[in-house]
Amino acid sequence: MQDETQQSLEWVCSIVSRLLELINSIKGQANERMLTSSQRTAFADLINSWRYPGTLNLTGPTGCGKTFLGWIVARHFQASFYAVPGLLRQDLPLYSPAVIIDNSPTEEKEVRRILSEIQLRQIKKTVLITSKPIRLGFPIIELGNPTTEDIQQFYNNLRILQHFPTQPISTGNLWQVIYSVIKEPPHES
Repeated sequence: MQDETQQSLEWVCSIVSRLLELINSIKGQANERMLTSSQRTAFADLINSWRYPGTLNLTGPTGCGKTFLGWIVARHFQASFYAVPGLLRQDLPLYSPAVIIDNSPTEEKEVRRILSEIQLRQIKKTVLITSKPIRLGFPIIELGNPTTEDIQQFYNNLRILQHFPTQPISTGNLWQVIYSVIKEPPHES
């Protein structure tokens, strides 16, 4: 029994290690050419909306590519990207005129707390990334579930990064695509 537990733990550690390696690889190489068709539409909406100071809400279901799009928007605008709102509070001093905050809460009280922090720091442009829309009056840019074309584009991006699934999927979300790659043994170059 102890051997099975040890093997299970090693398997989980291997999956987590490959997941982190893959995410870091994707993040390091993220650029506008890697956007899926759906993400390109949302990117254009974000660019047009961010011509003026203010807060935007990028929203969509799990696995639609919001975080990936956030990384690319952050690079495009030289904005600071925070994986969670708490990291913004810890980052003192902050000199960025623009921030993108992933995994933002949607509850009014919590959102207003983040907006107060942004105002105190005189940040001019903000994107809050959520899985549900924030209903506080600022523009909402919605990214829907990935299409079959989006999933194919994402696989193409992964191949460029030298990650290959043995059994690709054609429907689902982008986290399922990532799982289809990391559950396989690492590809030897």
